Amino acid sequence: MASELTYSLPELGTPNATADPLVRTALQEIKTTYNAEVPSTQKAFKWYAPKEIVTEETRSNVAFGTMTTADEITGVALPAGGVIRIAYRAIWKSSVSSAGEARITLNGTGVSAIAANGVEKIATQGTTNRILMTNPASGEGVRPFQNGKEVSTMPTSGLMPWWEVFAPAGTYAVAIQFLATSGSVTVKERVLQVEVHGV
Repeated sequence: MASELTYSLPELGTPNATADPLVRTALQEIKTTYNAEVPSTQKAFKWYAPKEIVTEETRSNVAFGTMTTADEITGVALPAGGVIRIAYRAIWKSSVSSAGEARITLNGTGVSAIAANGVEKIATQGTTNRILMTNPASGEGVRPFQNGKEVSTMPTSGLMPWWEVFAPAGTYAVAIQFLATSGSVTVKERVLQVEVHGV
């Protein structure tokens, strides 16, 4: 509960010699109350410079790993009780139908949905270019990613969903990893954004 402000403002027409001290005192009261109470009840956030990679790259490894130019933001500091918010979009496809996979990782470990059948990865659909983006949905078995519509180039504007992750306090590298169970997986026009709430 915030403290009640107790300042007094001068009446209209009050001489300056009397009014000025009242105004000064009122402003000081507001400042003191704000500094003492507002920062303790509001949590800030930190935004990290996004990683944007336009170049098309391909991976044919059957094990998860980053592309040659990694979709990765390092040094993400998470305080106790904080939340990491991750947004990602790219255009991807696989040379063999549904053989490409993607996942979000923290320090190399896949992030999965918190559910009895929680999953951490998503597969390509067919062999055509589709938008790959983070999934704002939640619930049993929901993946961190979702497949969007077929495209040849990324739309110039649109919604960018955020995937929220909680983890122990620490410093993290947030990355997107890919594999191909057969053939290869190709991605391009990639953007990774990260912010931390609760700083």
